[in-house]
Amino acid sequence: VALDKMLAVMFVAAAAVGDGIKLVNPCLDKSKDFYKQPWCDTTLGLDVRSADAVSRMSVAEKTSNLETSGASINSLGLPRYNWWEEASSGVDNGHQTTKFPYPITTGMSFNKTLWQMVGRTIGHEARALMNAGLGGSTFWAPVVNLAREPRWGRNIEVPGEDPFHSGQYARFFVNGFESAPEDPFHIQASSCCKHYVAN
Repeated sequence: VALDKMLAVMFVAAAAVGDGIKLVNPCLDKSKDFYKQPWCDTTLGLDVRSADAVSRMSVAEKTSNLETSGASINSLGLPRYNWWEEASSGVDNGHQTTKFPYPITTGMSFNKTLWQMVGRTIGHEARALMNAGLGGSTFWAPVVNLAREPRWGRNIEVPGEDPFHSGQYARFFVNGFESAPEDPFHIQASSCCKHYVAN
């Protein structure tokens, strides 16, 4: 499901244009053939659409998009996209947004509703910046490393040292971040838990 959501976000890519960001959806451009392809057919399931899109990509297009600043995907009509935006305690992309306490603090509340509402508020602001052309739609958040090593200088970015607790924090934060009650049919902003493999 996470891959499907990520690919759905990728289908409507944001390309850097000067200081702003231009939303690009090749499926809406009837002057090109993309809108006739299965990956643009919204009556099909995401699994079918995702498989079709990936099958059309060259190996070079796939591998060049495994890093933060991906290359354009010409086979899908998608421009270059930079995946790097932070949002663990607020959208951090140079524009003024709400800054919440670091996750080590909110994690200590043991309040799942708070975690979800913090995620939702950050997700709302992320979507607002994207709609205004001031940000992308994909974010590295939350950090799910465990605070087990006091010499690690980034312990304030994590919700705690317990794996279950950190997992619950991520579950509720991501649900709030990606889901907006006013629009249950679209992803609000895409969250990618970071440093997962380091645990």
